[in-house]
Amino acid sequence: MTLPTPPKSGPAPSGVPDRARVVVVGGGIIGTSVAYHLAHLGWTDVVLLERDQLTSGTTWHAAG
Repeated sequence: MTLPTPPKSGPAPSGVPDRARVVVVGGGIIGTSVAYHLAHLGWTDVVLLERDQLTSGTTWHAAG
């Protein structure tokens, strides 16, 4: 069985970039705070990953 070759660059099919300076995993209070503060400091290559909608996880009551 041969697996397809992934694209070498550009956004993934879901719209998620294939590279970032910082990848924050989790959209709870800590993840959103880290992403916010990095953006506030001028970082432009920050990606926040959440498994579903933002604030839909177990820390939904504390997000943002």
